[in-house]
Amino acid sequence: MQVLALPSHKGAPVTVEQCPGCRLVWFDRFESVHLEALGWVRLLRVMETSAKQPLAQAQVEHPTCPICAARLRPVQNQTRFGLFAVLECRHGHGHLHSHSGLLSERGLVRRPGLAERRALAEEKLALHCLNCGGPAATGDDHCRYCRTPLVVLDLPRLAHSLRPRAESMAASPQGLGRHLNWPCRGCGAPLDPGRDINCSRCGHMVVAHDLPDIDPLLDSAEAELAELAAVQARRLARYPSMQRRPAPQAEQAPAAPSRFHGVMLGGWTPLLLLLVLAMAPVVGAFAGLFKSTQTERMALVFMAGALVAFMAFCGLARGVGERRACHAAMLIAAVPSFWLGGGEGAASVLLIGAYVSLSAVVTFVFTFFYRGYRDLVFRRFD
Repeated sequence: MQVLALPSHKGAPVTVEQCPGCRLVWFDRFESVHLEALGWVRLLRVMETSAKQPLAQAQVEHPTCPICAARLRPVQNQTRFGLFAVLECRHGHGHLHSHSGLLSERGLVRRPGLAERRALAEEKLALHCLNCGGPAATGDDHCRYCRTPLVVLDLPRLAHSLRPRAESMAASPQGLGRHLNWPCRGCGAPLDPGRDINCSRCGHMVVAHDLPDIDPLLDSAEAELAELAAVQARRLARYPSMQRRPAPQAEQAPAAPSRFHGVMLGGWTPLLLLLVLAMAPVVGAFAGLFKSTQTERMALVFMAGALVAFMAFCGLARGVGERRACHAAMLIAAVPSFWLGGGEGAASVLLIGAYVSLSAVVTFVFTFFYRGYRDLVFRRFD
């Protein structure tokens, strides 16, 4: 991993790890939020250099956290730009991004439409995956090799995100920034990819489908940010009281898991203990260790069976997801419902409906308790 010290809003540089061969970027907790515009420019430059290198052949099948060595889990996080896939540490130490996923998180890419594909065809350029570089066919929406959605860079949004803003954090006026001189790939006329969507002379669409295409934007943004940093340095030298104080060190990454995590078996130990406590009276009642009626024995068996069913639901929800677990539970419950309510006539139909409704209520109760147990135990000891 290549260690990068990038400028941040906190004053102190932020350390980001980047693997050039795998085209992956690791952010510790809150590091991506603390990066300032100049830090993003330098990170994009490193990513651009990595994109020019061949992708490593040997890929790690199950990446692990560099802090606690726990296996990273795939998640889909939500931003105002939509969903994006990322690998995150189960203990909250950080997250691992692909180059395409990192740009998707910041909203700097978009799906190519017919106009973009037609423009690339006119330029005799083939659309390829921004993540792994694999070639794509004409009608493909996802990469055939890494299954990443095919995207192109959104140059106006990228230019706006790297443009210096006023101290009031208001939207950047359109007049700020310098115009770029980027030759049109259709006729060669100069245009500004940060402001122009089409060439004013020939109407050819501006499309950037690879990281090296954003060099003019990065050059312009770096020059503007350097000028702004020089102005701020002169202002702070003249008015020292305006200097920003160091940020408090309150947002520390959580500690590595202790030995107690191994005893908890990923959060299953409390449920196993409850199962043992529920099965002990059942075994004692049927073994004759204490007197019990038939109704009491059936109640004990029912409680133990409900706990076993809940544990099975938890395992299914953790394996295939909560929604699919609910669907599977309803399908499984439908079989005994039809069997118990079998017969002829309207009474059979009503009985089957009652059993199915009862199964839906039980599934809802299981889902409610699973969410609480997941938030309190599973996510803490996973």
